[in-house]
Amino acid sequence: MIGDDVNERLRRAIVDRSVVRFCYRNQPERTVEPFLVGIRKESGNVQLRAWWLGGYSESGEGTGWHGPYNVKDISGLVVTSSHFSGARPGYTGASDKQMRTVLYFVE
Repeated sequence: MIGDDVNERLRRAIVDRSVVRFCYRNQPERTVEPFLVGIRKESGNVQLRAWWLGGYSESGEGTGWHGPYNVKDISGLVVTSSHFSGARPGYTGASDKQMRTVLYFVE
């Protein structure tokens, strides 16, 4: 699978509900709560759904759902020692309709 090391670290962060930091498509670093990694129906890309906390935002919007992020375009992933509760508005978990297959998700 593309980015196996990144995928494994994201899986672990999701299971542990750990906040992560990463760069996306060579943009400055951002900090997010990772909620779900799945395979997108239309594109077949492995993608991360995440709640944005801080750092760079292409949209300029504040805290909330950003992305989804193509996992292959994530670099410099750091799993932090900070944790999150897993409760965010609009989170659908394993029933995410845009994903063909959900690989890991916050329960």
